[in-house]
Amino acid sequence: MAVLRTAVLALAATHVAADATYTAIGGYTPGSDVVAHSQIDLDMQALEVSNGAYNWTDVYTMYNEGGNSAKSSGLRTLRGFSVDASKMIGEDTFDLYNAYWGTVTYGDDLIMAAINGTVYSGMNSDSFDFGANSDTMRKEIIQKGISYQIVWQYVLHEIYDAINDCNDDSITDNDNGVHAWDEGWAFYAGSLTGTAGYPDSGTLVYELANKRCQNFETCDGYSTSGNSLVNQALLTHFENGRDFLTAGSCSDAEALIAPIVAQMAVPLIQGTLRYAYKADLNGGAEGDKAIAEGWAFAMAALPLINSVDSTAADTVYNNMWIGLDEPVPDGYDAVATAIQGVYSGLGVSCTDVGGLVQDATAGTYYIAACTDSPTMSPTAAGGAISAAAHTASGIALVSAALVASIGAFMM
Repeated sequence: MAVLRTAVLALAATHVAADATYTAIGGYTPGSDVVAHSQIDLDMQALEVSNGAYNWTDVYTMYNEGGNSAKSSGLRTLRGFSVDASKMIGEDTFDLYNAYWGTVTYGDDLIMAAINGTVYSGMNSDSFDFGANSDTMRKEIIQKGISYQIVWQYVLHEIYDAINDCNDDSITDNDNGVHAWDEGWAFYAGSLTGTAGYPDSGTLVYELANKRCQNFETCDGYSTSGNSLVNQALLTHFENGRDFLTAGSCSDAEALIAPIVAQMAVPLIQGTLRYAYKADLNGGAEGDKAIAEGWAFAMAALPLINSVDSTAADTVYNNMWIGLDEPVPDGYDAVATAIQGVYSGLGVSCTDVGGLVQDATAGTYYIAACTDSPTMSPTAAGGAISAAAHTASGIALVSAALVASIGAFMM
């Protein structure tokens, strides 16, 4: 009985960890201390100031050396998320990107070419000389590429790592898995989202979701204002995953990876669609800024699109490549048709992505949404749930773990 009591107390302690007084980040209450991790967004904030002034030396210094996100061995850096990417090999999502771009440092390769004003190589022997093009293009690639390619991928690395940690631990010691999972949210939202999140949005992927939801009617209640439905759905996935990991339910937490990747893909898709229209000479015709932003988003989304339909990926690449003589030569509708055709394969729906709004009051769109049912709504199991329901869910998970453990000891 003494052994049984010790096991029960240990399991109970792991549940308490999820409810301990760790600082909330963007509405998420972590089971461990990840404040220092979340402060990577302060590096991004400082970098954006230098980037806006075209001060490439200071941009490089902050990107390469950091300054705000402390770890045991010094400072965490934005560049480190990409140059150390070989440790992500074997993670399903990263493997798609590595295979498509042919290098583990695909993100850093782009960013360093933009910072240094040198030649960047794309697919099919394509090349683009940043030094021979506008500072505006360099700025947009740097800012969007770091947040929406490098940080985006590292968020997912942490949740894959959390599952590995969970599987390596015993049922009474899942702190490592919870900590890595918490790190994922910290890097997704960042410290500038405060403890509650929206209306504070920060500088990372959480901010992107809130920007794009205003363009695609995917904010609160499928509108153009409020918190993104993507952020709401992801918050619940991360909360549920934290509780699964706390209870030692590794497979249940692992099952959340696919819907997390799907929801994180939504703002990348939205960004690609928006800037396909804005770059098209028969659309917004907004020039260098739109062309560069379009490539930053397309580059982030292309490996996912290619994993479903390589022909669709070719259409997107051939229209969004940053070095085209004429941007979006086949027209933004061709890009939209190609991307919308892979939604189901990516685990998202037409309603999840929405349509590019022209006038919300008049109900007009530059790119109309396709039609189907949502894969996820803010009140469904994958979306936001009440605090009471979430607490009950956590208790149920730990209760199940306790019962299983008791059964094992009684056998």
